[in-house]
Amino acid sequence: MLVLERKGLKVFHNGVELKINAQASKGPNNEVVWVGDLDEANGQKWVSLSRLNEGINEIVAKGRNVAKSKKYELTPQEAEEVALLQGKIDSIIEVAKARYVPKPNLNVNVDELSEEEKDELVAQLQNYLNVKKATK
Repeated sequence: MLVLERKGLKVFHNGVELKINAQASKGPNNEVVWVGDLDEANGQKWVSLSRLNEGINEIVAKGRNVAKSKKYELTPQEAEEVALLQGKIDSIIEVAKARYVPKPNLNVNVDELSEEEKDELVAQLQNYLNVKKATK
């Protein structure tokens, strides 16, 4: 799921401004936002700016399925084995996704934070570091 924040004509993801393509050949109000570099984009490259409301937007990214020409044909047994292996791969990926902890935002002025916010930031950092240590 993509979490994008629109502020006027600018769009941000985790505080980082994203590139907006004006698409001059299509005329005004057809701008798109580049999301191709984001992990949560699931293969999707662009999101229409007109689709985003002011403030926080949660979007389910739909990647493009490209049909590849096959120069082989699987037997039913081979297809069954491929499906079994793909199921194992998918379960491994789901475990990795469940374990994922996003990197905390370190661009904060600690002096401006309240005690509760400082405690929360420390807890986020500790959780992030624990996951990183466990995966090495």
